[in-house]
Amino acid sequence: MPSRQIEPMLAEKVVRIGTKKPGVERYNAIIQAAEAIITEERSIEGLSIQSVARRARIPRVSVYYFFPSVNSLLETLYERGVQRMATEFLGEPQSETTQLWPNFVESLMDQTRSHYEKNPVTMILALSPRSLTSLNQAHQHYGKELAHTLAHLTGGRGSQQLVRSCEIASEIADCVWRKSVVEHQIILPSFHQQAKSAVISYLKSVIREVFFDQVSAV
Repeated sequence: MPSRQIEPMLAEKVVRIGTKKPGVERYNAIIQAAEAIITEERSIEGLSIQSVARRARIPRVSVYYFFPSVNSLLETLYERGVQRMATEFLGEPQSETTQLWPNFVESLMDQTRSHYEKNPVTMILALSPRSLTSLNQAHQHYGKELAHTLAHLTGGRGSQQLVRSCEIASEIADCVWRKSVVEHQIILPSFHQQAKSAVISYLKSVIREVFFDQVSAV
């Protein structure tokens, strides 16, 4: 039987955001309460409209006013986490043009793990998929960006095969990290090293194959 968090989500009403001071304060209280519950339990399983209302000390109807369901609340929390991660990564200088691609991939994975350590809510939400569709969309976005960078670093051409392979590489990393989080509540160094080794090994075989196909096509 599929667990609650990976069932396909149905279309829902648009999440409301408070505009006046009382609404803004109540909205922020809901977000803070939800993040506190996830952080303490190291899971999304204990999150419900009732538990959030109790933690925020507001009526359940107030939570429903802003978020029609737990899934809509989780999506909002996840989007906030992604925005924080993007801001952090974009704010750090990159030296893509002078790096070997394996070093770039390892550095990117190190940055991701470091961000997860500082933002456990983002880590738990990223590694606890709310739906298979949203999970696949996240890997598609990541794969496209990674493929673009790898094509640049290797001097090759971007291709759909490379994009799809980078999506799979993202899934490989998530699988190893997820196992560590489920079993130990954190991404242990040993698991992280396994994730990096698996991703690099996989991408090496892919890049060799992509280059061979491109050379053969000339």
